[in-house]
Order: sequence, then structure tokens, then C-alpha cells
Amino acid sequence: MTRGMKGNPRDEPLVRTSKTLSWMLRHGAANVGLQMRKDGYVDVQDLLRLQQFRELTFEHLREIVAKDQKQRYNLTLDSETSVWMIRANQGHSIKDVTLDMQKLMSATDVPMAVHGTTEKAWESIQRQGLSRMNRQHIHLAQGIPDSGVMSGMRTSSRIIIHIDLARALDAGVPLFLSANGVVLTPGDDRGLLRPQLFSRVQRRGASGWEDVPVPVLSPEEAAEAEAEAVRTMEALAPAGRGGRGRGGGRGGRGGGRGKEPAQMGGEDVRQTRRQKGKGKEGADEEPAAVEVSEVKTTITSEKGTDTVVEGIEAISLKS
Repeated sequence: MTRGMKGNPRDEPLVRTSKTLSWMLRHGAANVGLQMRKDGYVDVQDLLRLQQFRELTFEHLREIVAKDQKQRYNLTLDSETSVWMIRANQGHSIKDVTLDMQKLMSATDVPMAVHGTTEKAWESIQRQGLSRMNRQHIHLAQGIPDSGVMSGMRTSSRIIIHIDLARALDAGVPLFLSANGVVLTPGDDRGLLRPQLFSRVQRRGASGWEDVPVPVLSPEEAAEAEAEAVRTMEALAPAGRGGRGRGGGRGGRGGGRGKEPAQMGGEDVRQTRRQKGKGKEGADEEPAAVEVSEVKTTITSEKGTDTVVEGIEAISLKS
């Protein structure tokens, strides 16, 4: 088995290769010494020289890109250098990457923008809103899972949040459309899509999607939720290489390096975790946002795309 591959060891080799490719192009290029351009592209030959892809041919790579149902990647021949380049279409946590995106100018530019999540995560979302956390954007789909939408949401989502695009644009929230049709937004100045921008909320029931009340917060509740959101963002702010995370120590009780927890999953959480003594599981592939239900003392450390929870009291992530 090739070292450094992401995903569950029980997964098919092609699945693990795709997960590893997704991680490198979205988050880990610098970790493996892979040079990335400002537009997110890397040289295919440099990619294939890495240990993780020593058994991957260009033909197999092209097959992965072509058959990816969510169109996560773009493989292109650079017209100036005649070099094959590849990038992830969205989902980057690498701050310097600037993707070519179409800016939405009107609410009618897309049919809808919805975010899928879990029942458990909804408990915090309805108070604080959706957060991009350490990613560049919150991801929104242009339809619900039953409508065959390819990217932007998991088909397993139990809660669907509809975003009022007109109100969001009026509030100055930037909205973009990625190359594979995902609606992206950095949120407001705190990286949030507030509950006030939710136009409709639906829960998957026995007979289909059923409406649930849209949250309406009192001024006191809104202020409390704002304070919670601020504490969350402060706790998850990167402390820098070798720096100390909030709460003291080198990234928490586990002796980590003060990194941000990774964001995984096509919904908002689906955060891969592993406690001491437990096996390592695969990272989810389609990122969006993460909701944090409680912050107490310190932060988890991160190894690759797997967050190692060294102390339960550190931080409680919705899953």
C-alpha cells in the first residue's frame, strides 16, 4: 500500500487515489512540496512524481477527472507552455488561491442556492448561521439532492437550507459560480451566512421534503449568537507554524502544531475524526462549511486531513 494515501484502507484503490488527489489540490500541496499557481493549477508531471501517485499514469488521471460525477477537477493543456495542468474547481483552504469564478449579479442568475446538512448540525446553524470556517467559501447547490444535482451537496442531507439570494446580494454578501456549477460565497465580514438570509428550511420526512420553521432570533438571541460565532472564529484562527493555539500549549493537549481543524464534507461537517487508539478513517471529499457547537479550552491538532481529537473538552464539532 502506498504511504500517504487518504481514505479508508478498505476503500478501492481508485477511491483512495481520488481522495488523495482532492486533498492535495485543495489543502495539501505545500505539505508535499507541490508548487501551485495562483489560479490553483499544478503541473501534472510534478503531481505524478509524488510517492502517493507513483503507480498512477496520465491516462488513469484523465479517467478520474472525466468520470468524477461532481466535476471536482479541471485538466487542461496550457496553451503557452504546452504543459498539462490540473486543479480542483473549488473547496480550497489554501488562502493564496484565486479561482476563475463568475460573479452573480442577480438572484435570477441561478435557479436556487441551497445548503444541505444534518439534524444535529442544524441545532447550531439555526442560531449562528452557516460558516465558511477555515475555508475560502461556503458551498451551495443549485438544487436539492432528489433533483440530480451533481455538486455542492450530499444526497444524504436531512436538512435543506434555502438562501435568499436577493437579500444576500442587497446585504453586500458576494456570490460566485464555480466552474462545476457550485454557488460559492465567503459570507459576510465574519464569514457567515446569517439565519436572516434563510428563506426556507426543509427536513427530509417519510413522505418527502417537509417545511420547518425558519429561525427568527430576538435581538438578545442574535447578540448571543454573534458572541458565540466570534468565540468560534477566534478559537479556530491559525496560530502559525510552531505557534500556540488558544488555550495554551502547542496546538492543544495532544502536542499538535496549532493548526486549524480541517473542513471536510459536502455538507457542513462530516468531519473526519479519530481518537487515540481508534483507526484512521477516510476524509470526505466535498467540503463546504463546519459548524461548531461548543468551544471550551483548546483546539484539536491536525494530521493531513484527519483531525485527531486529543481532548474531548477541547472543541465539540458537529457531525
